[in-house]
Amino acid sequence: MCGSGLHWDAIFAPSPQHITQLYALARSPRPVTTSPTPAAATPGTFNSTPPPDPQKSAIVASRYTTSEFTTSSEPTTVVERVVRVRSRGSTPRAAYRWPELLLSLLLLLLFMCAAITLGTFAYFTYVQNRLFVAIPWYYYFLIATSTITIVFVVAVVALYYVHLLLPIIVLIAAFVLFVFWLTGLVKSSIELWGPLGSVNDNCVRYVYRSGFWGGRTLDTLARIQQEGMCNLWKTVFAMEMIATFLCLWMGVMAWQVMHVARRSVSTREVY
Repeated sequence: MCGSGLHWDAIFAPSPQHITQLYALARSPRPVTTSPTPAAATPGTFNSTPPPDPQKSAIVASRYTTSEFTTSSEPTTVVERVVRVRSRGSTPRAAYRWPELLLSLLLLLLFMCAAITLGTFAYFTYVQNRLFVAIPWYYYFLIATSTITIVFVVAVVALYYVHLLLPIIVLIAAFVLFVFWLTGLVKSSIELWGPLGSVNDNCVRYVYRSGFWGGRTLDTLARIQQEGMCNLWKTVFAMEMIATFLCLWMGVMAWQVMHVARRSVSTREVY
């Protein structure tokens, strides 16, 4: 066949008419294929594929879509209409808004009162040990209460920093601390302002009403120590009173924050 003068390029080369037909076929529009509509079920037959419910489809789709909407000027798409539908099982979360300035001020004052009370009664315990005198039970009670209060302040600050501060936790802890501080306040007031033989009575009779004293003597140092002890008792009593009031205030503030959050949830518009 090679000697007959035929060329393979001339046999398999497309003709100009073939090229024109292929180009026209590529430019022609494709036919639109429509899916056949499901035939209506006759009274004597059973339709195994019922038509989908639009409301259920919207609710199911809303669980897998985000709340982001398109900002284009095109008409509203199906996704934008679906994300506005809330499922019946979902409930709105409460947003607790704490007054930052008031909360910071209360925590700072409470920390100062607890620290002063802790240091004062720790010093009283040291003096009682050096004098070989029995230590009253409320010394240890107020030391423990002050320590718990400091831990509470640190925990509230940490939870607020990570946005996990719940009002119910603050309410319960503030109530417990209020009871502890009130118990220590009542006992301290009895020991300080009680009848004959109390701390204030001994300070008035043996320290404040004594004659002139001074000079470079041991008696002067002893009198200075006595005045310091009397003033420390009054100072720590004032700190206990302030701490009791602050715990009560924090409990009321936590209840108000929780009440406002619940009211905002109940009145929130649900689409």
